[in-house]
Amino acid sequence: RGAAKVTVTDPFEGPDLLSRIVRLYGAAIVRAPTLWGIAYRVTDNQRWVTAIARALEGGVARLLGQQRPDLVISVHPLCHGAAIRALKRLGLDIPVAVMVTDLLDIHASWQDCGAALYLAPTAEAGREMVAAGCPGEAVYSLGLPVADDFRMGDGSGEDMARLRAELGLDSKRPVVLVSGGGEGSGPLEPAARIIVRTLPHSQVVVACGRNERLRRSLSTKGLPVRVLGFVNNMARWMHASDVVVAKAGALTVAEAVAARRPLLVMSALPGQEKGNLRFVLESGIGAYAPPGPALVRALRLLEEQDFRPALWLENMSRVDRPGAQEEIADLLLATAETATNRPSRVPAMASQGGGQGGFGAFGDVSR
Repeated sequence: RGAAKVTVTDPFEGPDLLSRIVRLYGAAIVRAPTLWGIAYRVTDNQRWVTAIARALEGGVARLLGQQRPDLVISVHPLCHGAAIRALKRLGLDIPVAVMVTDLLDIHASWQDCGAALYLAPTAEAGREMVAAGCPGEAVYSLGLPVADDFRMGDGSGEDMARLRAELGLDSKRPVVLVSGGGEGSGPLEPAARIIVRTLPHSQVVVACGRNERLRRSLSTKGLPVRVLGFVNNMARWMHASDVVVAKAGALTVAEAVAARRPLLVMSALPGQEKGNLRFVLESGIGAYAPPGPALVRALRLLEEQDFRPALWLENMSRVDRPGAQEEIADLLLATAETATNRPSRVPAMASQGGGQGGFGAFGDVSR
């Protein structure tokens, strides 16, 4: 529809206590997921959400005062409340859009109802936002935006052989991809060991993300697995695989759906990802298979079906939203153009978000 100048910043880069706590997210979900779950539940109310937004408000006000954007886009649950309050403090009439990334069971931090747009990943999430008080006309259930690379083909025949050769894999042996998301959390090593024992003829690829400790440990234990760190070509690895074993991260679920790869959920973060797991099970697009007998059974059942379970793949086609990124981009650009009321002007998007996410804005900023 148009063009946008984009700036990415992160309100959690500072030395303040709240930013330091937020930056512990990666370590917390890797080393203390139960503790993280407790914190998630304790903060699932508007009193805590308001307190956090007030703590962030000053820093966000400085950022927005400098950028003067046309549209703020929040992709982190702690940011849009602070942005709404900061804009009021500055006296700026700038709309805020919120990209919700929980598939079900929406945390209170997403439900600050002063934004102009709420972009929900599922119809169920959209209904929950409306039930929490967000105006129905501002809630759009458009799906999660997934890179086009995840839809590059069906991964069969010559294309699969070529892709596996480029990645150093044997084209004739099945490939199981084990992923712990960007932070490398979840029981990756136990899952890898069970897969090696259950499918000894397979090739096991373990994507450890930013978890360097796990990557180094797996690399020195003599397991017959391919160990990866953080990669920028996950779509290629997913398309080279026959099955994905992963934690219940919303984006991982959406990517597996887009790539039409059987999904076995090995774990779900307490609180945060339980709704994502429920979405997988209720939609019939995968199975819950924690390391142990459940994972063994699931792998053997998939092997019997040549890793192409017809019902799962049919259900993936049903829940997939291949046009989500275009629809979302069109809506955001239209909102920015309406806010500026100057159609000839090219909106500029300043998107804030570091390792944990952040918030973004269309505004007068350079790329």
